[in-house]
Amino acid sequence: MNMRRIFLLSLLLAVSCKDPFTPDIKFTETNLLVVEGYINVGTDAVTTIRLARTVPVDSTLTEPLMETGATILIEDNQENIFPLMEQGNGIYQSGTLSLPPDREYRLRISTSNEQRYTSEFLTPIVTPAIDSVSWTRDMNGVDIYVNTHDPQNNTHYYQWDYEEIWEDRSPYLSVYKYENGQLVQRSNEEIQRMRRCWRREIPMELIFESTLALETDRISKKLTQIQAGTQRIAEKYSVLVSQHALSEPAFNYLQVMKKNSNGLGSFFDPQPSQLYSNIFSVDTEELVVGFLGAYSTSQVRLIIDKDEVPMWNYDMFCSFEWIGLSEVELAKAFGNNFGTPLTYNELRDAISATHVRCADCRFWGGDNNMPDFWDETF
Repeated sequence: MNMRRIFLLSLLLAVSCKDPFTPDIKFTETNLLVVEGYINVGTDAVTTIRLARTVPVDSTLTEPLMETGATILIEDNQENIFPLMEQGNGIYQSGTLSLPPDREYRLRISTSNEQRYTSEFLTPIVTPAIDSVSWTRDMNGVDIYVNTHDPQNNTHYYQWDYEEIWEDRSPYLSVYKYENGQLVQRSNEEIQRMRRCWRREIPMELIFESTLALETDRISKKLTQIQAGTQRIAEKYSVLVSQHALSEPAFNYLQVMKKNSNGLGSFFDPQPSQLYSNIFSVDTEELVVGFLGAYSTSQVRLIIDKDEVPMWNYDMFCSFEWIGLSEVELAKAFGNNFGTPLTYNELRDAISATHVRCADCRFWGGDNNMPDFWDETF
């Protein structure tokens, strides 16, 4: 599950009717704990859990209310304890663990207001290996697929998540910057930071499938489409696909979640209160939103280079112009922080300039943290 999706579920009733409706529900009855994540078993596995709170249906909040200051522990059926550390913004993460799949595990949560929650003890499910992650090209763009099967014909229920990383490069080098009414030469380090960036995105969509209706436990699932001519494959694109085998109750839970998230909503639709949870309050009868699983993870990374996708035709529509060096001309061109100086031309006695979006890759939301697996070539 995704916290934004859970957050939207808590607002569904507010848009379910044509006429305004304010249900007689106290905030304390809607301020439910939301638990997202799973216990990751196997060798060198990291467990990540997110905590949040549902909000009143008439709330004006546009983001989930994250739960901070909690204590989270993984416990196995041999009384071993593995703590998760708070990472900020409601995210809690374990160290690198090796949790044997032949044990049972549960999650224990203690919030900052000393409320305690626990899951059922869970029998882990071992996930089959991903066979491949592939792509196809057509006039609309690039489609990404995951391909897998279970030779034992035992899995039947699958879920996938993926993380995208792509490289942005500015078409122009900015050698100068405008500070205090003057042009100042940038350091080489700053020039490179503006030139090359990486953007990351983890999509919100729930992606899962069952093979029960098929003759064999084998499936090829389309994960996403990269529209033709977009920035993702302007240089290089990477997608890391994670596959999880699900229990039947977890699969059924996701089906209800998807209906609640994607439907227009009415009082006849499944509502969040109908979601069965396997996480419980120890101290009260408070409901908890979330369905915890314990399973191993299979991952495959796919990398697509722009040279593999000819005629991608990405265009930032960038251009530059020449700016005179008078105080008035410089202030007019660069005083609003959107114009960016590039290089000086001695013959023209002028500085070239462009919009910041064409000179600083960070404008698009990327950072300079190059992934370990990325090609160093500049």
